[in-house]
Amino acid sequence: MGDNHTATQNAFCNLWAERNLALPPWSLAFGNEGAINVPNGIIIDDNVHPWSSSYGTQAWSIAAKSLQTTRSDALMEKMQQKREEKQRAEKRHWKEKEAERIAAGKKPRRQSNFDLPRLTPEEKRGITERLRPYTIMDYLYRLRIKTNYEDANMFTDGPENEIDSKTIRHCLCKLATGTIFLHEVILASILAKATLRGWMGNWAEKNMPSGIQIGIVERLPYLI
Repeated sequence: MGDNHTATQNAFCNLWAERNLALPPWSLAFGNEGAINVPNGIIIDDNVHPWSSSYGTQAWSIAAKSLQTTRSDALMEKMQQKREEKQRAEKRHWKEKEAERIAAGKKPRRQSNFDLPRLTPEEKRGITERLRPYTIMDYLYRLRIKTNYEDANMFTDGPENEIDSKTIRHCLCKLATGTIFLHEVILASILAKATLRGWMGNWAEKNMPSGIQIGIVERLPYLI
């Protein structure tokens, strides 16, 4: 998929979200114009509360909301980067002009604080329109960053009861395994199946205890 997180997330979006596919949750995305690859007849409620019950068609709205907020976080980061870029440009311009003044024999001026500049409506619109749609891969990466580095309460404090903890773990495992298997199927359609099975078997033999029937070992028989 890619040799870094960003490349992988971009490749995932190109493969699943930027084509007319109906393979949720992988094909579902949220872009500048709203939710993408939503089945006919499903109405996305942009105002749905993230804590709403995920039953029926409302589950689509909650899923779209998670991708929307993930993209919004990235959008705010892009805008912050643009403001910092403008600030650096202003500093460079001031230093160049100051060097010209001093070379002309004028007294040095006191350097200003260079407050972080605001973005124009056109700059904001350009950033928003250029930012690609966000997918479940972006959402999972966001969860990883938050739980590992920013807010680990979900895993350190956990849900209020053991059943909810097991449900969350089961869902994450199912989603991760499904995502891996989906791409293994694609590779199997591109490569000789025997080649892929050989690679996977060699990896499992070197990295997994014998007798364990989980993960890549469990998926191998289905790549026939």
